[in-house]
Amino acid sequence: MTLRRKITLIVTGIMLSFLVLIFGLIYYSFQQVTINQEMERIEDQASIIRESLASDAGQAVNPNQLLRAYLPANGMIRVIDKEDIAIQTITRDTELTTLKPLYSSGQLLEQINHTQLGRIVRLSFPVIWADGEVVTLEIIERIDQVDEMMNSLLYVLIIALIFMVIPIWLAGKGISHIVFTPIKKLTDVMKANQTDGEWQLIEFDSKTNDEIAQLGATYNEMNERIKENFLKQKQFVSNASHELKTPIAIIKSYAQLIKRQGKVNPEVIEESVEAIDFEINRMTQLIQQMLLLATLDRGDGLTYQLVDIVKMCRDTIRSIATAFERKIQFETNIEEIEVTIDIEKINQVLYILLDNARKYSDGLIELTVENLPNHVKIDIRDHGEGISQADQEKIFDRFYRVDHGRSRETGGTGLGLAIAKEIVLAHGGSLTISSEEGKGSIFTIMIPN
Repeated sequence: MTLRRKITLIVTGIMLSFLVLIFGLIYYSFQQVTINQEMERIEDQASIIRESLASDAGQAVNPNQLLRAYLPANGMIRVIDKEDIAIQTITRDTELTTLKPLYSSGQLLEQINHTQLGRIVRLSFPVIWADGEVVTLEIIERIDQVDEMMNSLLYVLIIALIFMVIPIWLAGKGISHIVFTPIKKLTDVMKANQTDGEWQLIEFDSKTNDEIAQLGATYNEMNERIKENFLKQKQFVSNASHELKTPIAIIKSYAQLIKRQGKVNPEVIEESVEAIDFEINRMTQLIQQMLLLATLDRGDGLTYQLVDIVKMCRDTIRSIATAFERKIQFETNIEEIEVTIDIEKINQVLYILLDNARKYSDGLIELTVENLPNHVKIDIRDHGEGISQADQEKIFDRFYRVDHGRSRETGGTGLGLAIAKEIVLAHGGSLTISSEEGKGSIFTIMIPN
């Protein structure tokens, strides 16, 4: 059984159960009100009889004749002495006389469901009879009309319940349709994406803000993220295989060269070993960088500590300037800025950006640190050739090189800037570029403080 049908049945069952409960309360309440009204009517009639017997006019009349005047059409009046013997009985319904007489010293009002006589009401109260003795005056009346009315009401309620089954069933189907139509649409889109390899989005009413709309929006967001990650992974695998294919081909060609000419030409061996060593080093660097990117993609591998970022920048500049004999100008608007970061990873970002500035420019390199209200801003500026607007949009993509030939000469893999941006993003910051061809580039790091 489908969940849609289950919900339809459950909703129908709950609503029918609720109606049965309501109809039952109506039936019971109406029955009690009707019986109480009949008992009050008989009690009022008994009060009239009591007043008539006690009045002067009533005492001048034969009690038997007086009681006959108040005899109910479907009832009985009788007088009972202290020995529970009926000394006077007035009735048109002889079946009522089968009820056992009962003397009572006080007033007694009860409703009886008799197996043979049906529903009856008996009212007993003491009176002083004509001979001066205290006797019980008993008034008994059938109230079968109550059962007839209740049977009619029961038929009406049953018919109403039967007629309400159809609209209740339709209401259940309508509720299940409202709930499951968008869910089915979501399921169909998910199946289509799995079967056809497409990345369809579910269409829903953006004006509503119910749970179904939120589910659709959440799926669309998840689908977009999966699509983006899938395309990135596909591009990454393609680029990685391409990058590894070249050094492997070079290593294989030099190995074959050694096999063919190594014995007769020792110089070939030395040249080939150097080339193979160079390509192996490039492959090792590439693999290490890919592993680092994979770690950053998972969001782990960061160790945070409180660091003076101004001192860290000074140390990094000193290392680069000494190693490559390049002049790097440093400026800051404050001498100490403490930030909670992974010092090793942020240091790696600075090395990547400063190393790129060194490789692709010959002039002065400038590094500026500025403490802003919510961020620490680090600008690294070179005065090289600059980067075109088209290349700026792709420069942080993995394996992308602005100048493939020059990048290969400098040993680049095209992963440095991608790694730098992933590290900064992992810290909750941003890495951007501003460049103009012929005037150099400015890389800006923003880290929350």
